[in-house]
Amino acid sequence: MGLKLVLHNTPLEIRANEIHSVNNVGARKGKTVIATALATTSAGERVTLVGSSEGGLRPEQNKMLRPNEIPVKGNSHAEINILNHAQANGMTVNKIAAAGSGICENCAPAIVGSGAVIYSPIRPATQDKTYVKPPVQLKLNF
Repeated sequence: MGLKLVLHNTPLEIRANEIHSVNNVGARKGKTVIATALATTSAGERVTLVGSSEGGLRPEQNKMLRPNEIPVKGNSHAEINILNHAQANGMTVNKIAAAGSGICENCAPAIVGSGAVIYSPIRPATQDKTYVKPPVQLKLNF
């Protein structure tokens, strides 16, 4: 299985950047990630999941969500929080993008393993305390 990567600056990544830009100032500037993902529910409904590397969206970010955008909470990277939420709720993630520093190389294998296409640049991994491996361990061959 190869890495699925689509050029960035897609509408999905642009929306992540819009949400990320709210309240991303001062000490938080450049230290958070907002991810957006197009997902399909078990009923076939298309929704956008929105996750944050801060555990959840800030109130100002929640206020700007559109009707089909669902805020996601979790204790890991924004992308992993989205994958975990989707798995727990019987959803399939089809596409995912991230604003801020992009998708880290720790998260990329889990995204690809889920079958989703990555719509943001991949950056080198960081060694931080917020990265929690997804509940399913994936074996990928690159």
